[in-house]
Amino acid sequence: MLYFASGMPLGEIYICDDLGKTPGEGAAAWVKAGGKFSVPYEHCIAMCVAGERAQDRWMREQGLWTPERAWVIERLSAHDRNLVAECLKECRRAELGFGYTPAGGLDFAVVHRAADAARYAARSGQGLLGETAQSVGHL
Repeated sequence: MLYFASGMPLGEIYICDDLGKTPGEGAAAWVKAGGKFSVPYEHCIAMCVAGERAQDRWMREQGLWTPERAWVIERLSAHDRNLVAECLKECRRAELGFGYTPAGGLDFAVVHRAADAARYAARSGQGLLGETAQSVGHL
């Protein structure tokens, strides 16, 4: 949803048939941009973190959250976390911290809160696509 809300061109949403159950075979799903785009770096960062936050929220809402499952979400989100760190370095010459705030940088918890706020705002004005996702529970 944040792709659409930020004006990023969506090229592909892919969900593997086996949902990534085979170790080392790659991700269970991914989203790819549909070309070049220019958005504020904050939008890009929020989009990168939104998937991890959505998974965490869903597990909590379903009563499935455990520390072990949260760790799996973190590991599967490593690529997106690296994109956030790269974006901060390139756009703000800042470092990303995990559990602390580097001098002039950001703690990842702040990025999580910003992504949660962006997801909430996008869901509030989401239109048909979002309504469909809410009615069936997924896209």
